[in-house]
Amino acid sequence: MWSALLSLALLAEPIPLPPPPQLGSPFTRPAPAAAVRAPPAEVTALLGPGRTLVEARQADLDLDGGPEWILVASYLHPERIDHGPRSAEWRPGQRIESRATHELVVVGRERGALKVRFTAELHGSERQALLVEPLAGAGHQAGRWPVIITGARACAGSCGPVELHLVVWDPRRKALGDYAWAGAEFAQLTPAGTVEAWFADRRPGDPVCCPSGYTVMELATFGAEIDVRQQRSVPADRLRRLLPPGGLIFRASQ
Repeated sequence: MWSALLSLALLAEPIPLPPPPQLGSPFTRPAPAAAVRAPPAEVTALLGPGRTLVEARQADLDLDGGPEWILVASYLHPERIDHGPRSAEWRPGQRIESRATHELVVVGRERGALKVRFTAELHGSERQALLVEPLAGAGHQAGRWPVIITGARACAGSCGPVELHLVVWDPRRKALGDYAWAGAEFAQLTPAGTVEAWFADRRPGDPVCCPSGYTVMELATFGAEIDVRQQRSVPADRLRRLLPPGGLIFRASQ
């Protein structure tokens, strides 16, 4: 069984893209999947200093009858710098990093008082979609707990792969657990209720745009945890799927 919790892999060779725009442009702020009312000031006041709210949704993540606020905020990392193909010291194969990054924050009530119940950095200047859906179980049964599915990727001259985050309530620990994979080309929520994360299999001589194939990990729930239900290899047809900026985590069509 693959251990998913906070697992980070070496990032694949970057895919050249046009220079990324500055923080706060539509490139880094794709439209929300569904319009919701803006969170009240008492909720946004719990964001850290320098954070700018870019998306908010509500969902009852712990199934206690009271929905939590799921917030995504952008900010400039106080220590990180842009590191990519335009940096003099950058070399092919190195991880691309950006100072502009994002944070996932969950706010809910405990004993009647609003409190930050979860926070995690979404490493990267280009955030992806924010989906909230129950995941199917390992035995193909319907999921129970809503799962936050989101992520980001760093862009600095070109963009690296996606860092994928799946966040779910653990009733035993009475806390939210974060399961993360780095290095994905893209991830899709399938009609079957699982998440497929696609990773490039690159061989010597492969052009940057076109890997020889993909390793596809199908992610599902195992009780209160998320892990790989099955894995398969998919040969590439040399025609790389073209996805718009901010569109590397998405809901697959039927």
